[in-house]
Amino acid sequence: MKENKWKDLISCIGLVKYGMSVKQCFCTMTLFMVIGIAFEMMTLLWTNGKLMNRVLDFGALFMFSAVVYPVQMLITLDITGMVQASPYKKRIQTSAMSLISLWGNLVVLVILLLIRGLGAWLVPERAAVIWNTLPTVGILGLGLSVMIALAYKFYIVSVIVMILVFGASGGFNGIYRIGEMETPGMTDGLSPAAAIGFCVIMIFLGNALQYVINRVIYKRPFSKWAFGSALGKKFV
Repeated sequence: MKENKWKDLISCIGLVKYGMSVKQCFCTMTLFMVIGIAFEMMTLLWTNGKLMNRVLDFGALFMFSAVVYPVQMLITLDITGMVQASPYKKRIQTSAMSLISLWGNLVVLVILLLIRGLGAWLVPERAAVIWNTLPTVGILGLGLSVMIALAYKFYIVSVIVMILVFGASGGFNGIYRIGEMETPGMTDGLSPAAAIGFCVIMIFLGNALQYVINRVIYKRPFSKWAFGSALGKKFV
């Protein structure tokens, strides 16, 4: 039985290629990922890590945002008449959506860790900043997971959630920046292992919250703010 459920879940994920505006979403996802990687490498390497304790980690933000597009392609299937009447409707909005989001966020985290590890190796005098500001990545990952869960049903609420996440992320980096100004070159803070562990926990926690929220609200109609005219067309 569990094997059949897993196969059904994989089948749901395979339907991504039939979503709305697949080519456009794929191109935008790729663009966001490239921009994010370039921004992260520029911040860490070309500026000697000096921008790491500024307001937001925009490289991580772009990369986590890229993960939204596969989820969006999958969710658009649920506004078709065919899927609305199928048993896949609930699974697409709950387990399939959460699994794609989790895989994507973990891939992004691995890329970010590789870049930061390279930065810490190439610019060892900024290693403390690189690792001590890493929890921001986990906060962004958690926040975007929750935002995705809400965006298609409660679009305005999801925007508010992201504003709060940006505030929390910026506040964390701001606190660290103040501490570094008071104690230049400080090395106190989370160890690399602790910082990485925190991010992993935040990613899984965000995904768990996303799944729970999706289970609770999947019957609610989609927000017109999220899909615009596509809701009226009910493309098939």
